[in-house]
Amino acid sequence: MQKNVLFSGLALAGLVVCYFLYSNFFTPQSNTYPAVSPYQLLDADDVQATIKQAVENNDIEMFNREKARIVEFAQAMDLAPESIEFIQSSEADAYLRFHAKRALFDEALINAFLNLETLAEAKQNYPEASNLFEKADNVISQRDKLFNEIVATLQAEGLSEDEAQTAARQLWRERFDRQSVKQFLGQ
Repeated sequence: MQKNVLFSGLALAGLVVCYFLYSNFFTPQSNTYPAVSPYQLLDADDVQATIKQAVENNDIEMFNREKARIVEFAQAMDLAPESIEFIQSSEADAYLRFHAKRALFDEALINAFLNLETLAEAKQNYPEASNLFEKADNVISQRDKLFNEIVATLQAEGLSEDEAQTAARQLWRERFDRQSVKQFLGQ
């Protein structure tokens, strides 16, 4: 009886080993694709910069060339066919344009902050960033408050309103540069 149990146990263990060997070494493996999503390719910094420039300049050829470059790269990486199809799709175009326009709004915010301008035109040009408008308005409001305090301080020191405005603008330009505004805005 013990020999039968032992024999049965060994036979079962042998079957498990055989199944393991067969399933791992003798059956064809399914085609595995790199663990890269199409969004990782679409969100690459160089892609975003080129697409942003294409959207800003309304350069359809540049946009299409960049899309073709992404597809070539995806094919060279042997991405899954459905990932390549997505990259070629109108949905991917919309995704790229949407993010480019939001990046252009961010750039417009920085320029408005630096140049003491409003965001009205940027809001009109980039409605894709509408969920950022309230925060951007708050930033511009705080900027205006700070600028007006500088003007008031200069007026208290004896400058006329026009002289104080001019001097405050000069101080503003000396104090803030593009990089410091990006840091201030958390970009």
